Amino acid sequence: MRIAFVSYELPPDTALGGIATYVAQIADALADAGAEVEVFCGSTTRTDQTINEHGVVIHRLKIDRHAFATAIVPVFLQRHRAKPFDVLEGPDFNAEARYVVRALQQLPYVVKLHTPYFFAAKVGKFPYSRTDFWNQLRLYWYVLKTMNVHALAKREDPIFAEEKQHLLNADEIAAPSHAVADVVCKTWGADFDRVSLVPYTYEPPAEITAIPVDTDTQVITFLGRLEWRKGVQDLTKAFPLIFDRHPNARFRFVGAWSASPLPGLNMKEYVCRGLAQKYIDRIEFVGKVPLNQISQYLAKTDICVFPSRWESFGFVVLEAMSAARGVVCTNNGGMAELLGGGKYGLLVPPKSPSEIAKQINYFLDNPAARKAMGALARKEGLKPFASEVVIPKQLASYERAIARRKKLMAHAG
Repeated sequence: MRIAFVSYELPPDTALGGIATYVAQIADALADAGAEVEVFCGSTTRTDQTINEHGVVIHRLKIDRHAFATAIVPVFLQRHRAKPFDVLEGPDFNAEARYVVRALQQLPYVVKLHTPYFFAAKVGKFPYSRTDFWNQLRLYWYVLKTMNVHALAKREDPIFAEEKQHLLNADEIAAPSHAVADVVCKTWGADFDRVSLVPYTYEPPAEITAIPVDTDTQVITFLGRLEWRKGVQDLTKAFPLIFDRHPNARFRFVGAWSASPLPGLNMKEYVCRGLAQKYIDRIEFVGKVPLNQISQYLAKTDICVFPSRWESFGFVVLEAMSAARGVVCTNNGGMAELLGGGKYGLLVPPKSPSEIAKQINYFLDNPAARKAMGALARKEGLKPFASEVVIPKQLASYERAIARRKKLMAHAG
């Protein structure tokens, strides 16, 4: 089978999040299984075409993400005309394959669910602020003065409609978790019959699985971007409840920080704002690190915590499980599924600092329980994401897309 991926994200140039990790791992796994795989992606530094990496042909285009969906079309068409692809996969986020699909209406395509920009923007929206209040009053005053009621019309980012239409027209929708499938189907009315559960592949690096189970660092680590949607603000409120009980515990943030609800402050500054100095001195901000350095921080960690308001999946959870760390994460979204509903880690409700502190304190108070759960996660919890389990599901998903497109074209003809 000849498979194409259109995704702005791909390591190392655009290793921006879970999409990049997914595309890199699934492309390699499909190539190892005998498929012909090509990836059309973005870059911030270079334009490279037809570069073969580990059996995968990669086309990088130096382009801004917002222009990527349009700019990648001629590159894709050139390759497709030289040797046609059997199926195309693209992400829900930004509907990045939409213009390729419009140019090649006979090509079967699969939309892979990660988290649509529409939903990420909704969940990650900052709380209503005093600035928002005054801006709303100014808007009402303007309408009263001008009688321009059209100014009250709700304006949404046009990409939201693009994402929805691109997904609804897909031959197949592949979901890495039940949680994201439910959200998309209920929000946009997608047909459940065209949705298949196809987890991400995850092959843990040897340096992570070599980390000893029996550690005693009393370090708690957050892996990921410091942003509102990730629940960093809820975690901050849990610090006093943890540190006052465990004077030797320390906390580490590993990841870049983004904007905060307060103008002029980033999330790192927002976390520190309002905390007593005695707590700030026990918090370390590492910043963004290369993927190949994650194992170094996991080896110095006992507990990983992921308090996201919502996630569709969570590679960081699998990384923590493969390191046999104690894991605490929220019980909504895909992360709870990765932990087997609580079999391989502890679950907390979103927006609940007291519950976060309670479960972290449990692991700190009961290191034997933490180590036993971590060892079980490493031994059993990763099996559903092994390539030999996922690849047959992935190929079956592509076959369904091909069959549906063939049927559709036959009816159109």
